[in-house]
Amino acid sequence: FERRKKYNVPVQICVHPEVNQYITQVVNGISEFNSSNQLEKVALVVCNKELQPLEKFILEINKPDMAQTQTDRYLYQLEQSLRSFLLKINMADSLLTPLPADCTWTVHATTSESAAAKRFDTNLENNFPWLEASEKETTMDNASILPLKSTTSPYINMQMYVEESKECKDS
Repeated sequence: FERRKKYNVPVQICVHPEVNQYITQVVNGISEFNSSNQLEKVALVVCNKELQPLEKFILEINKPDMAQTQTDRYLYQLEQSLRSFLLKINMADSLLTPLPADCTWTVHATTSESAAAKRFDTNLENNFPWLEASEKETTMDNASILPLKSTTSPYINMQMYVEESKECKDS
């Protein structure tokens, strides 16, 4: 990782080429769902060595009604909202239970079944298959929810929160 600034906030940026390629493919796939209004939410899921979720950073993204007036001509308010999201993500770590050293992570995109089926076929052609997550990979019993940030703008409405499993807190 390298320390850089995004929206004038210090962040850690991955410099590993294979991880960056994976992240690019995930973002491109999610963008396709989002551009067709088929994306409900995206979750970065941190799992233990048995692939059971310990934490989920969940981002819900909605496009506002296009009839709204575009008052943020220079995208200043949008930039401020994104900056605020980055700051909240940075501070979330201090509010959560430390994770075990042998964790892994995955990305889940929640969409309609028909949108997922269509995307599965397309992504197989692009050598980046989206797979349906098993119940074990998505379910956390007795999870607590930590709201992080929400924003509403003429361009995007977002809400971010963390689900933390009871298992994580008990360890």
